[in-house]
Amino acid sequence: PWNDSCMRVIVFEDARWRNFLPLVYLRPICKLVCGTEDLLFAIQWLGAEAKLGAVELWCRPQIAAFAEEETRLQINQPLSSGSLLLNGRGRWRSLPDVNTSNNAWVGIAAGDNLACVYTDEETASSLNPSDLLEGDFPRCLSSLPTKSVDHLVDLKQWPWELVNANADAIENDWVRYRHSAAVLGDVSTGCQLLGDDLFIGNETVLDPGVVVDSRSGPVWIGSNVRIGANSVLQGPASIGDGSQLLPGAFVKDGCTVGNTCKIGGEVTATIFHDCSNKQHHGFLGNSYVGSWVNIGAGTSNSNLKNTYGTVSVPINGNLVESSEQFVGLLVGDHAKIGINVTFPTGGVVGVCSSVFTSRSPKFVPSFSWIDEDRRLPYDPVRGLEVARRVARRRATDLSQVFEKLFLEIQGIAAEIETAVIP
Repeated sequence: PWNDSCMRVIVFEDARWRNFLPLVYLRPICKLVCGTEDLLFAIQWLGAEAKLGAVELWCRPQIAAFAEEETRLQINQPLSSGSLLLNGRGRWRSLPDVNTSNNAWVGIAAGDNLACVYTDEETASSLNPSDLLEGDFPRCLSSLPTKSVDHLVDLKQWPWELVNANADAIENDWVRYRHSAAVLGDVSTGCQLLGDDLFIGNETVLDPGVVVDSRSGPVWIGSNVRIGANSVLQGPASIGDGSQLLPGAFVKDGCTVGNTCKIGGEVTATIFHDCSNKQHHGFLGNSYVGSWVNIGAGTSNSNLKNTYGTVSVPINGNLVESSEQFVGLLVGDHAKIGINVTFPTGGVVGVCSSVFTSRSPKFVPSFSWIDEDRRLPYDPVRGLEVARRVARRRATDLSQVFEKLFLEIQGIAAEIETAVIP
């Protein structure tokens, strides 16, 4: 479908990025994970298959410098005629069929959501990143012809939709990225490898008694992974490079574990970003966990109400009806959760918050310190020092760009998270 190898593809954020807080305070929305990779990776893969150049990014100005550092992409550059803009909260199955002789047009999906824009000279000169961040449908696009692209993209509206789609996304990625079964690592005597769609990477070790079951969906285990004795891993599932499943871990279907994580206890239908730990016993289900999170021993969440009714979730302090029966916990980056904490169904923990109480409130604002007796603001300078200390344990130094953003997030979160739900 592509007849111009120089066509620019720009992944953009729109006004609904706020629906995904606290998960996107420290990343553009396209860096959220669904399947084995993030949403941006899927677009880059499609662009590479079409022999396009590097994908670009339009995002909030507050995170632009850090996004550029992390993705190494061009950020918030002016448009040119013949550019294709793609909504970054979409899991794209295929790119739109574009004929460069066409005039500008707009693609819509999931009702009337703006999914993509193909620009001509006039549209390119009038559209900028702030237009897309301020409303669902910028005025300068209102006169353009529209076409449905529902067959090309699944636009996500809320964080739990990423979790709910994760199992199918892992299966689709197995085919999309042309994964093939292989056992390259060291499988100890006494392990059971069930099913055919299984990949085990180089320098990965499966200790005695491990069961990996890919009969209900593929299992992708990266390189330099350690699966502890007597652990059970059910597909569809994905384990990133350098991660560990602690002995006796039970990781059920629909889980994606990022790079350099440590996972123990029982986990089901949950996404972990890189460098997060849930090492000990306790249950985590239907949840989304950001980066650099630590969850203490015995901590568990509810993912199903006793009434078996639908779950309301506090997004930025305002209750949102999910219409879902299973919704677990959303945890922002750099949060720390103590031992034996219980979380209610549909709970949310903000960025750089510390929770050390037997029963957590349903909504924990970002930069909060909560113990049995107190609910206090958490000093971002102190939080940053903890973040530096944790990063050093992984032989990582935080960049100056990241540290600047980290300190600014406290003020941004304070303006957005105005309501507190008990």
